[in-house]
Amino acid sequence: MPLDSADWQTRCKAMSVKIAGDFNKAGIPVCNLSAEEQIKRNQGEQVVTPNGP
Repeated sequence: MPLDSADWQTRCKAMSVKIAGDFNKAGIPVCNLSAEEQIKRNQGEQVVTPNGP
């Protein structure tokens, strides 16, 4: 990660949004999980999102 982490995080978020949009255009629904939701999912807990688990 570069020294300017704010710039890196902004570019990472923009790329994530673009990738998610490309999947959605291809008919593959995706959603962004919050940090808390990601942790729960990684721990094996069920995370319910508007588009399903």
